[in-house]
Amino acid sequence: MTHFDRVIQQTVAAASFMPLLSGVTGSVARQSTCIVIRASSKNSELDLRMLWRNIWHELCVGMMLGLCCGLLTRAMSFFWHQNQHSLGLIVGVSLFATMSVGVLIGTLMPMIFQKIGVDPAHASGPFITSILDVCTMSIYLTIVHTFLSGII
Repeated sequence: MTHFDRVIQQTVAAASFMPLLSGVTGSVARQSTCIVIRASSKNSELDLRMLWRNIWHELCVGMMLGLCCGLLTRAMSFFWHQNQHSLGLIVGVSLFATMSVGVLIGTLMPMIFQKIGVDPAHASGPFITSILDVCTMSIYLTIVHTFLSGII
């Protein structure tokens, strides 16, 4: 976070969306985790074909949710932060990216734990939350920095 201090100081409005991104992305990842754990309890061993099908399906769901939430947030941000038109776009793109990453992490972590012989129902939650919080904030602040720098 200290790496992005200047970015946060430049736009406090962007920092106000951090809890939204963290909460929504975490919810999507937990849902993906529950789906994978439920599927693995029905089948004692996930085969490679099922693994890729689950990953692809969850990634599509994450991208669709990210797109819908991103567009909705873009519209709401336009009304609340009328002097910062690009903020909604930044948050929308960030939601798309973080939710896609969230479902990947939420899908892969339980599969990895199952593969190494650790019960995914007990181990997935804390690891997913920790990894996802770091990834979400890094992605978001990188996108904010990129937009502020005028690269995009």
